[in-house]
Amino acid sequence: MLSILSRALVASLMLQMAAAAAQSQPDAPPDEPAAVEATIRAAADGDVERLRTLRTAGALHPDGRTQSGLTGLSQAALYGRREAVLLLLDAGAPVDLADNQGFTPLMAAAQQGHADVVRVLLDAGADARAADKAGITPLMVAAAANRPEVVRLLLSRGVAVTTRSGDGADALMAAAYGGSEEIVRLLLASRADPAATDPRGRTVLMAAMLGQNSAIVRMILRAGASVEATDD
Repeated sequence: MLSILSRALVASLMLQMAAAAAQSQPDAPPDEPAAVEATIRAAADGDVERLRTLRTAGALHPDGRTQSGLTGLSQAALYGRREAVLLLLDAGAPVDLADNQGFTPLMAAAQQGHADVVRVLLDAGADARAADKAGITPLMVAAAANRPEVVRLLLSRGVAVTTRSGDGADALMAAAYGGSEEIVRLLLASRADPAATDPRGRTVLMAAMLGQNSAIVRMILRAGASVEATDD
């Protein structure tokens, strides 16, 4: 139960730490490292004029990656730089280009709650159902990070609420543990299963109880969760 939350938060933390490193000493690949570094830094800063200058000079690398897989688009998404995201997409940045852990620009924007950037990426064709190497999806990340606006947006695009991560947890479990009553309501209204269990028998109700939010516990019980279930 806890692993989906810890993985989502650790993945996000790793991305942010790597982003900070990218702005100081990027681990750029050997091919044209200065240009890749310049693109990533300008994207992270939201420096659209710098990005335009690089593009005009033929020095913009919209698909350039660091050794850890960071890109200009992932950095722009992480920091909510909407105009930089638009420019990089227009320049040919692959919308779903993930880092080495499978974390996509959409996941970065979802985790940080940048709904405007999430919308831009979705409109550009980002895969809202994509999962990272741990099986975590943008919806799970947004639910764990308490981003109701992003959750609402993803649900409006038809994202399935029953998708499970690699350890068998889903978005409702993440929201129940994370303590977001609004997100729990949204997911239940979208037919998330209040009686869902992971392979070890851990339930949504257990997640809510661990999260120590009595209102969510009551919501899950009213929605049909069983009090009889036991985990391994």
